[in-house]
Amino acid sequence: MTKTSQPTETTDPIILYSRSLHEYTLRLWTESRRVAEQNSKRREAEAKKASEEEAEREAPESACKSTSSDSLSG
Repeated sequence: MTKTSQPTETTDPIILYSRSLHEYTLRLWTESRRVAEQNSKRREAEAKKASEEEAEREAPESACKSTSSDSLSG
């Protein structure tokens, strides 16, 4: 049996596979977190836009109601 210059830790196929699998899993997890954060920000922006649009729709209605009630009482 001949000795190699590299330690067993770096040449053992199981260890190499384990490290490779760990790196792959970490990349997948990181990518899924990035996508989840993007989706969350997009949903927040859509909700904010929807609430602003709803407030704009309600504002003219309340202005019209107060104007028409003022003209009726006067």
